[in-house]
Amino acid sequence: MQLTASLVLYKNDPEIVTQAIKSLFSTPIEINLSVVDNSPTDELKKIFDNFQEYDIDYYFNNGNNVGFGQGHNLAITRAKNYDYHLVINPD
Repeated sequence: MQLTASLVLYKNDPEIVTQAIKSLFSTPIEINLSVVDNSPTDELKKIFDNFQEYDIDYYFNNGNNVGFGQGHNLAITRAKNYDYHLVINPD
């Protein structure tokens, strides 16, 4: 089974984002994660430097808040060859 997931951020607390990622990857299922950051800066990108052992497909910073749904839609259009897609809210 191929599972993809998307995580949409907007000025989130880095510790909460870190906990969400650790929780997601603590499962025995192989997951491919895409991150869409709607924050005005890419400051949260440095969080993902600590997760190089995980399958994080891409990090994309919009530079503006396009919304939770549109952020996930961006990630879903990039996800290919998956059986299921998981929409994640970091909090």
